[in-house]
Amino acid sequence: MIVMKQFRVLAAGGYTIDFSGVFDLAPFLASGIKITLLVAAGSFTLAVAIGIFVAVARIAGPRPVDQFLTLYVDIGRSVPDIVIIFLTFFLLPVVIGRNVGPVQAGIVALGFSTGAAFSELFRGAIYSLDTGQWLAGRAIGMSTPQLYRRVILPQAIVRMLPPLGSQTISLMKATALVSLIGVADLMWQGEAVVMWTSRRLETYTVIALLYFLLTTPIAVLFNITYNKLRVK
Repeated sequence: MIVMKQFRVLAAGGYTIDFSGVFDLAPFLASGIKITLLVAAGSFTLAVAIGIFVAVARIAGPRPVDQFLTLYVDIGRSVPDIVIIFLTFFLLPVVIGRNVGPVQAGIVALGFSTGAAFSELFRGAIYSLDTGQWLAGRAIGMSTPQLYRRVILPQAIVRMLPPLGSQTISLMKATALVSLIGVADLMWQGEAVVMWTSRRLETYTVIALLYFLLTTPIAVLFNITYNKLRVK
């Protein structure tokens, strides 16, 4: 650590790359990781719940429900995350009549947009299953909820794990946007470090490394889970 704090490089144009100030504030910078993980976990949980509900409702529900939820999916996938975050932060308190904190607004917004993407992954995975799975469940007297819970969804989830992992990594990166509504996450803390040290290059390099360390385990976890659960 002592060597890293003294690491300095003379870059092009006479700029001296110096990480010492950033490393001195490393505990402060790292404190934002907890909030980043909180927002990511909350958004992921909400997105999975929305994704499953929307996918099943579009497949099993009546046509008006399918059309309404299709509109939601189109909005969720078309509108930029940052716009959804701002709309949620400023509009949600007006709709529900009470204040909403920036963390809660960020979770709802990212859960809303990511849920639209998740729903398409679930729907595609469900449609990819052989019709024999449905017929076999019906033949033994399963109701529709039992069929989805015991037969369809377990297989669909395994099939969608690879793209779900990629989408989850995108969600983790998107959490950086909630700093724009005042959430003290990793990106927010990084901006404070930049303000105090005036070391943008060094600070953003460290932030990039931290996000890499946060997203890599997600990819590894999804790959291991998929390899263990898939039918070989």
